[in-house]
Amino acid sequence: MAQLRRDFLIDAEKDGTEIFDAIGAKDKELFAIEDSDQRFYAYNHFGQHPARLINWFDTRMK
Repeated sequence: MAQLRRDFLIDAEKDGTEIFDAIGAKDKELFAIEDSDQRFYAYNHFGQHPARLINWFDTRMK
C-alpha cells in the first residue's frame, strides 16, 4: 500500500495505518511517499519512479 505521508486532505498517518492494519494479507508493505503534500504527486509517483513496483512484481510473478 502506498500513502502520501503529508496528504493535507486526510490524517495520513492515522488513516493510512488503520487501512493498512485492516488489510488481511500476510504479505503486505506500507510505502510512504515523502516528497510532497499534493495528492496528484502521489498519483504520478510510480510512473516517475517505477523501480519499487517493478521489483514487487518481479518477486511475486515468478
